[in-house]
Amino acid sequence: MDFIRFSSIKIDKNQAKEKLGFKPDEYIIGNVARLGPYKGQEYLIKAFNKFLGKYKDSHLIIAGEGPMRTK
Repeated sequence: MDFIRFSSIKIDKNQAKEKLGFKPDEYIIGNVARLGPYKGQEYLIKAFNKFLGKYKDSHLIIAGEGPMRTK
């Protein structure tokens, strides 16, 4: 995949957060992947719960398609 074409995209993170309905001081962690048992999103969720213990104003966004989507 050609990632060079995306390197010139400049995004103001606070504007992006505002557009998505988040506050500038909130942490946003995202995962975009196929949603299957082999991808390990369950480990991400467990780790995020620990992160949330320290950083209360945090959000986890998981996006994708696959057999684990409804879970």
